[in-house]
Amino acid sequence: MEFALRSGRARAIGVSNYEVKHLVEIMDLEEKPAVNQVEWHPYHHDDELKAFCHQNAIALEAWSPLSGRNASAEKAEHMKTDLEVFSFQLSAAEMQSISKLKVSEVFV
Repeated sequence: MEFALRSGRARAIGVSNYEVKHLVEIMDLEEKPAVNQVEWHPYHHDDELKAFCHQNAIALEAWSPLSGRNASAEKAEHMKTDLEVFSFQLSAAEMQSISKLKVSEVFV
């Protein structure tokens, strides 16, 4: 991948599902990843990973950001309502509440 980047065949290198321990292992490479694609939603997030990526200029890209116990993006009607996600704004207090959610509280 480093060769592809240096030769101009790729604009960036990314990884998927890397935890902090995995990222630490590759930080000595000449070309570091520009992005880490991970599962990230209100019930599954890792603040330590977010901080590490931020400190090392690695963008976090969420897969399954609208997930939860029953992902609804399989049905056309639900997909339409999912696309209306920008029709509201969360307060700082609501964001704090969401960030405190843990998987164990939802998946009983």
